[in-house]
Amino acid sequence: MFEVQVVFPAANSPTQTTMARVLTTTLVARQRDRVTWTFFNCDTRIGYAEIEFQNTTHQFFPGTANPHKFGKNVGGSGDIYGDVPDLNVTRPVLSKYTVRGWNNPSKSQLCSEHDPEILIYEP
Repeated sequence: MFEVQVVFPAANSPTQTTMARVLTTTLVARQRDRVTWTFFNCDTRIGYAEIEFQNTTHQFFPGTANPHKFGKNVGGSGDIYGDVPDLNVTRPVLSKYTVRGWNNPSKSQLCSEHDPEILIYEP
């Protein structure tokens, strides 16, 4: 299992959008492996974390309404679990995604955001 650690830094003002820090900017993961995104939330405005992959065929969250996107409530910390998809390729593929920290599940205020990537390969 691979872990991606995400930090939502504290904001300097109530309306500031901060850049989330992803401690592993490019994760290298094998197809069909488990991935855990662990969130450390220093921003008291954030109550909801979301991960969205740019390519909708990169379905890290099978069995959900939008398999390329998933979010959940987070307080001071929280985890989101996913599965590296089997893309049926023999060459490595870069999968870009966005991590967002929202004020609540209705997503009325974006508080933090970052665009890391996962390099998917077949061993």
